[in-house]
Amino acid sequence: MQRLLVRLSGWVLAFPLRVLSVALLAPLLLALAIPGTPIDLSFASVLPEDDALMGPYLDLQERLRLSNRMQLLLEGEADVLAVGAAAADAALTAMPDTVASVVVDFPTEWVRDNAVWLVPQATFDRWIDRVLGIGLPLPMAAGGRSASLDAPEAEANPLAVPGARLVLIDLVQDPLKTSVEDITAGRGPYALVQDELERVLGPLDLSWGLTGYPAIAAQDQEKTLQSITYLTPFSLLFVLALLCFVEPRAHRLALIAVPMLLAGLGTLGAVALVFGKFTFNEAFFGMFLFGLGVDYALHLVVRLREEQAAGRAFPEALSRTVQGAGRGIAAGAVTTVGAFSVVSLAPDPLPRHMGVAGAVGLLLCLFLMLTLLPAVWVLMDRGGKARPVKVLGVPGLGPLSRWAATHARASLLLALVVTLVALAGSGRFRAESDLSEIFNRDVPAMATSERVQDLFDLSFAPWVVASPTLAEARTVAKAFEAHPRFTRVAGAASVFPGDLAARSERLVKARPQVTARKQRLEAALRDHAAGQPLPAGMDAKQVATLVEGLTLLELGAETGPPDLASLPEAIRQGVRMDDGDFLTFAYTRFTGLDALQFREDRLAAEQIHPDAVGFGNVIEAGVLASMDWAFQILLGILGVVSLVLLLDLRDPRWILLAITPVIVASLITFGAMCWLDVGFSVLLVIVVPLLVGLGVDDGIHVVHRLREDPSLPPSQAAESVGRAIVMTTLTTCASFSVLMFANHPGMESMALTMLFGLPLCLLASVCLIPALAVVLGLREAG
Repeated sequence: MQRLLVRLSGWVLAFPLRVLSVALLAPLLLALAIPGTPIDLSFASVLPEDDALMGPYLDLQERLRLSNRMQLLLEGEADVLAVGAAAADAALTAMPDTVASVVVDFPTEWVRDNAVWLVPQATFDRWIDRVLGIGLPLPMAAGGRSASLDAPEAEANPLAVPGARLVLIDLVQDPLKTSVEDITAGRGPYALVQDELERVLGPLDLSWGLTGYPAIAAQDQEKTLQSITYLTPFSLLFVLALLCFVEPRAHRLALIAVPMLLAGLGTLGAVALVFGKFTFNEAFFGMFLFGLGVDYALHLVVRLREEQAAGRAFPEALSRTVQGAGRGIAAGAVTTVGAFSVVSLAPDPLPRHMGVAGAVGLLLCLFLMLTLLPAVWVLMDRGGKARPVKVLGVPGLGPLSRWAATHARASLLLALVVTLVALAGSGRFRAESDLSEIFNRDVPAMATSERVQDLFDLSFAPWVVASPTLAEARTVAKAFEAHPRFTRVAGAASVFPGDLAARSERLVKARPQVTARKQRLEAALRDHAAGQPLPAGMDAKQVATLVEGLTLLELGAETGPPDLASLPEAIRQGVRMDDGDFLTFAYTRFTGLDALQFREDRLAAEQIHPDAVGFGNVIEAGVLASMDWAFQILLGILGVVSLVLLLDLRDPRWILLAITPVIVASLITFGAMCWLDVGFSVLLVIVVPLLVGLGVDDGIHVVHRLREDPSLPPSQAAESVGRAIVMTTLTTCASFSVLMFANHPGMESMALTMLFGLPLCLLASVCLIPALAVVLGLREAG
């Protein structure tokens, strides 16, 4: 590496235009793959379709459109509710490009007219037996249906309870396929429905809210992405303000951005070649590229200032900068590139895209920072007047490093005590499995979901089984009904609970008796109206109810059983899919998004039928399954870092010096997060490569500075490199600090990890490395 850097510095000084041309070639060639590459900014673009949990749900979604369904909850006075439901129906029906269907009123009359076919087989048998005179009058059957031929009252409207109405909405577009750009701009299906409902329901004296997956996802995504969009400019301004301390000249400051922009173009080209499309993930990798790429530039700029401040002419100062700081930059970059390369091996497309983008982007950024940037500096320096340069001052940095070196054992003991105190909080470690505790806090659809569950016993996340035959669907439904975990079962078995052909045959045979008994009861009612007594033990209301029930039996014998074509749409969509499979929906009373709860529900559902699928699959795959491979990714990253350090430093003592800062900082950060009761979520997988990569970078830079000049006391070496590390830490922390204001617990945990970890890496690098160098006999305190 050192020989290559020596040659590189020579080429840059002798042939800057050639170096510049070669540096531009690689990213621009890769960028040729960008035109024509399709862009998919939806969340579906990064879902693991071949995942054992996610795949079955996505297949079900394609067939059933389960994720397209929303519920509108209206609460208020009965008359206002009727007006609100009608207004919502009219408004949403007028949006055919957005809303596929709206169900406001459940077809209760149809249910009443077909009650003879919908009641359980046991109840039907009792009805027929009573007509034929078999047995005595029986009490009310389970579920409120009379076994003594009381007419089954029209089903209580499952979409209406006192003081509340429920409207079912089916969207045209799959929310998973909605572009992130449309979500942030308020053009997504949920936003359009929300705006229209606000227009028609806002003036009414009622409360209302939307829930279901489209509402929950859109509210979280819209508010989170918008907050980041609003806050990011402030972060960039803060970073620019910090950079002005290092390079006050605007044109030279702007020059630092050129390699990062070119690296960004080259990375997009590489992503196009590897994945064949761009996803919303590529829109976020720029933050990482900027945060890490600017670090490379800062190390070069700060070292160049130091060399020039020492009185060296520009050519010599640049040569020493590229050869000296370049080796630390290269070694640190390789560790971070390796970390992202390990992440690219994850089974989930999201980290895969992030890993490839991060690895390629940082590799290009390293190449351009060591070639293009110095070459342009050489061209800009030609013919220019030399100007005095001062070393970048960082108050307190020098005294801190000197104290650590002169009190080496005390420094190490203090670090050990702090680490142990932090790790004492590890008993409070909590893996966060509840997605509602990870995403945006301002998601009212979650509260609406709980309210819908309380009022209507309806969850937006049922478990679904698609059966090829009606007989199998009935068997599955009975199994779910018998399981204590499932509180409600609906589907094909509810509409076709038994052998309808056999029922029809029995009804036709019993029709003469039904008609005869009905006529006798009607005559009794007429006689009663004329003053004659009714049959013993019965009143007029009971007789009228019996007549009504017999009328339904007579109607059933006449019209025959319903078929699929005659089902109302509100019922048909819950009975059979377009491809012919019969549906069974099993509900629990759970309304949250806890992946552990969903796992238990899934295992129970799969015991009943191995192909049971639900939205819980998505949550479990995104939270728990990711945690399983996240640990393997972390081990892989540590392995890569260890290998790079071994190849670069080759001496166990120097390796210990380089890796100590990130180990100590990571352990203290972990303990502090535990003490603060921060749940460890899958989102932390994204920042682990950054923290490890940046932390190791800090240590590598100090170690390389020590090895570059054996006469340099360890405190001075730490102070020299520490100036750049202070700036890189501040700029990266500034980039992540905006996440603290996103009102998003998951992103806040990411920000906390970096805001704790990076300053600790800095502190450990400028204190513990000098102390360890003295204790291990590698250097004198000086």
